[in-house]
Amino acid sequence: MDYSDDIKYIAEQLDKELNGISKIVTELGGDKTDSILHLCDIQDEALDTFISENKDVILYRLFAFYKPIFDEIEKLGYIVERDGEQVFLKNYSPAGEELCITINLDGNYSLTYQLFALYDDFDIEDHVYDLLEAKKNGLSGVPSVKELIDDAVRIHEMYNVLQLTAYDNYMLCRKA
Repeated sequence: MDYSDDIKYIAEQLDKELNGISKIVTELGGDKTDSILHLCDIQDEALDTFISENKDVILYRLFAFYKPIFDEIEKLGYIVERDGEQVFLKNYSPAGEELCITINLDGNYSLTYQLFALYDDFDIEDHVYDLLEAKKNGLSGVPSVKELIDDAVRIHEMYNVLQLTAYDNYMLCRKA
């Protein structure tokens, strides 16, 4: 499985305490191989095995690793909640639309990448269209088209601030 660089970083920090990866390499026969490529494959497999065996601890530490980012995100008015492998960022748009963002800690995309993708993939026109369709299908409380457009533009701006905040505070994670 592919993991984000941040998960690998946390796993390597944990391995310094447990020395688990080298034990796994030995178990896989890495100490008896004469091929550099084979040894690299074994080391990759050992890292994957180590992460899998220590997933709960690694995810806990990854959440703590991102704490400087989450602290700044909370200052923006978001509620940050963790549930296992996921982090939920909750807030409201200026027009009162509930925004719930799901970040997957267990995967090959870092927090900063996922927040950038949220901002980059947000389409103002599609957002307005989806809400108008929902209104047509009976959803109550949907504001006027002008208000929807203004709110969608503001949501896009909120997502930009969110991803920039994460990016700007990422280096604090490595120093903590």
